[in-house]
Amino acid sequence: MAAKDLKFLTEHDVRSVVSNLDVINTQRAVFPALERGEAALAPRALLPGPEDSTAFAYLARASATSLAVVKMGSITPRNSDKNLPVIHADVLVQDEYGTLRTIIDGETITLMRTAAASAVAIETLTTRHPKKIGLIGSGPQIREHISMIRELFSDVEFVIYARNPERRAALQSISGVRTVDAADKACTDVDVLLSATNSITPVVNRAWINSAELYISLGSFAPGRCEFDQETLKSATKIIVDDRITAAKQAGPIAHAVSEGSLSIESLTNLGQLIGNKRTETGFWIYNSVGIGVQDAAMAELVMQRALA
Repeated sequence: MAAKDLKFLTEHDVRSVVSNLDVINTQRAVFPALERGEAALAPRALLPGPEDSTAFAYLARASATSLAVVKMGSITPRNSDKNLPVIHADVLVQDEYGTLRTIIDGETITLMRTAAASAVAIETLTTRHPKKIGLIGSGPQIREHISMIRELFSDVEFVIYARNPERRAALQSISGVRTVDAADKACTDVDVLLSATNSITPVVNRAWINSAELYISLGSFAPGRCEFDQETLKSATKIIVDDRITAAKQAGPIAHAVSEGSLSIESLTNLGQLIGNKRTETGFWIYNSVGIGVQDAAMAELVMQRALA
């Protein structure tokens, strides 16, 4: 293949061809497609590295006739101290002949599809229109989530705890955002709680959660990554995941509970089973999202269709 035949799509290229709602719709569609056996997902590969870093690789198809999509990259928490991106990734897309044709900025794909899936989860896994959402974290995912969630819930107020004072102050400048100086204040008197951190120790205490009917954890994406503890997990009346098999092996607190026998894989519910059916049950639900390849594949396919048309 000649180098001139290889296409590169930057963050600007991606964001110029898809809207937030476009991405939300890819996630609304692909999780049920996975549940029906139409989307194809290979096991997610994680490779631990120094200083709590993790290299990863995902391989998937959004449908039986879709192109194969690979995302590879790394999560390097120490980069935050140097004002460098914590997540680096590239999405590689083959053509119908198996030749690598396109490389897409994977950080943008990851940010947008993760936040879109969270918006779909809030839409599906809550009994009432959320008025106040608590957020814990300060990285790009937090800003992306504010934008994406407002696509579906324009009047929502965000209460955010960020450990870094400078980042906390920067978030305060966003309209409809109130920052707080302690994690428990972001967990109390909210309808939904979401954490997006790189912590290896719990950042959420069950005793702080007094009104949220849904807690979304994005940072518990690998063994040893535990944004919440076993008591919080045990208190949940339903535990939702992207994919049972993946979560049972790689979603920190869930993988721990499964390995020690206190939680069965069968008790987990895939998000794709629930999309399209609004929640009516009461109780405290947890959605532990680790992120899976079909999410990248679904968004990448749409980006390719529009950017290369």
